[in-house]
Amino acid sequence: MRLDQLGDFQRTHRNGDLRLDHAGQTVRLLGWCRRARNLGSLVFLDLRDRWGLVQLVANEETADPALLAKLKAVRSEFVLAVEGVVAERQQALVSIVLQDPAVDSLSSIVGIDGVNTTLNSGRMLINLKPYPQRTETATQIISRLQAAVKSVPGIS
Repeated sequence: MRLDQLGDFQRTHRNGDLRLDHAGQTVRLLGWCRRARNLGSLVFLDLRDRWGLVQLVANEETADPALLAKLKAVRSEFVLAVEGVVAERQQALVSIVLQDPAVDSLSSIVGIDGVNTTLNSGRMLINLKPYPQRTETATQIISRLQAAVKSVPGIS
């Protein structure tokens, strides 16, 4: 087992304090891994502290290989100190969906909604234009949107 020393590492935020206003900022967080998911080219870690939960995402195409190897070794209950940029995933998804000519509007639910039991979940409700104003079926539009949003990490 090898442990990395923290040295003078100091957290800049508590996990529950991060908001949309922090998007694009570099933050330092401390916590323990609640859940780790290794999808090969993407690694997702749910980092928890006493104030909240944050999802960490590392992409094989952009992450340093040594860092990615460390992240793939993380298991539940590992204690972590991380530094990274807060991403605005939902906004990236919204931009892609609203560009589609068949989409009229959308709304979203983030957090616990009675069906999802985790805090890092969300649902997006896409309202299509009325059928006379579009030529495709809802199934065709959904297929097109699913293909378009595959590039956004963490969206499934």
